[in-house]
Amino acid sequence: MSNKYQPRTILHQLLDKQRMSQRYFAELLQVDGPSASLYLSGKRLPNPEVMKCMAELLQVDHDYLVGVIVGMNLKRQYDASVRKHIADHLKKDIEDEFIASVERGL
Repeated sequence: MSNKYQPRTILHQLLDKQRMSQRYFAELLQVDGPSASLYLSGKRLPNPEVMKCMAELLQVDHDYLVGVIVGMNLKRQYDASVRKHIADHLKKDIEDEFIASVERGL
């Protein structure tokens, strides 16, 4: 998938501000590219040592970085929960509609 279709997070913006590529960022963190990508997108929480290194590399306060990353992760979990709730609700409506149409047909 092209980067232009992926949403830019605050962490991506901080990386841009440091004029650092994601690949170089991963090398400095001593993690693989996919792990760095998951950290930057908020899909994975880094361990405390990596978090400290990230704060230094991005030149931000550690507590600020923790708040940003945890907040992004919680938002993703909340969004997933909302999507599941909506999908379950729609599924129930479709099932109820189908049952009603079958009962009307009998």
